Amino acid sequence: MVIDPRFIERIFSEIENHVALLHQVRAESLDSLARDPLRALGVQHALQIAIEGVLTISHHVIAYDNLQSPEKNADTVATLLHHGVLSDRELAERLPRMIAFRNLMVHRYWKVELEQIQRIIQNNLGDFGLFCSQIQDYLDRRQSSGGLATPENRSNPTE
Repeated sequence: MVIDPRFIERIFSEIENHVALLHQVRAESLDSLARDPLRALGVQHALQIAIEGVLTISHHVIAYDNLQSPEKNADTVATLLHHGVLSDRELAERLPRMIAFRNLMVHRYWKVELEQIQRIIQNNLGDFGLFCSQIQDYLDRRQSSGGLATPENRSNPTE
């Protein structure tokens, strides 16, 4: 399998766009969000999409490098750290908590508290940029060694 940088760039863009939306509500009070349930759900969804982007890229890189697929989504980051794709140990400790929270948002959404969402927005939005930056560094290293798809070696899905 070859990593397609256009796919990764598209996911980076989705993460960036959704984090930008979350930055817009960063200064809002918890009461303000609670008074507007539809807006609160939009904020929750934007956070979920950003976290999904981290998972999508993580799984893509794990598959590309033929690394053993972790049993749980939260373990993808540890796999990337262990194999040198990510280098920031503190980031690799924080991201699994966000991934676990994403699982809560998806599978047990009735247990999600606005306080949890606000805490992530207040304290962890920078983690998305750090993750993308470290993945980009990895991709740059891979490209210099010839491991990324280029127009010459990219398969055409219509063939």
